[in-house]
Amino acid sequence: MKTLSPSSRDAVVTVASDDGTVPVTVALWQISKVASRHLEHTVLGPAGLSLSDYTVLQLIDDDPGAKTLDVGRRAGMAKATLNGIVSRLEARGLLTRRQAVDKRIVQLGITAEGRAVLQRLQRAAAAAETVLLGRSTMAADLHQVIASVHALIAGEHDNVANDRPAVSPNRAVGVTGRADPAVVATGRQRERPR
Repeated sequence: MKTLSPSSRDAVVTVASDDGTVPVTVALWQISKVASRHLEHTVLGPAGLSLSDYTVLQLIDDDPGAKTLDVGRRAGMAKATLNGIVSRLEARGLLTRRQAVDKRIVQLGITAEGRAVLQRLQRAAAAAETVLLGRSTMAADLHQVIASVHALIAGEHDNVANDRPAVSPNRAVGVTGRADPAVVATGRQRERPR
């Protein structure tokens, strides 16, 4: 297995904050935690669901008949975790599971009740996100960051396979959507202080 070169591995992309700068990954994690807690407290908790439950319902609704393996992979969940969630949601009548022709494969489907619950939660989640984000452009910025991260991940897989440094122009843009002039001018990221 090949690894990234030390220069690309040591590069840190930061986001300005009131307390100085923090790595982008830390900023994204902080945003994720705040948004997740807000969603669980205001929308999902009262419905008796967790964020993981909600995620699984959404993934199954997006891909009816999806295999448990695929849902787990897309949700980033271990098989045992997913099985517990599926069992709870199935017991509540929100989804179904059935064996495919190949008995080793289990396919998941959302019930009519599950779809109704999901649609109600999606409307409430959209309202909660509006309250959380206000009138800022943060949502659009986050969608841009997510697209950049997906592209970067695909590029890093290619770079690792070809033993090339993983420097991407997408890294020049921070969460605010503003380019870091030093990165744009040099094409290199700022190095982490030693």
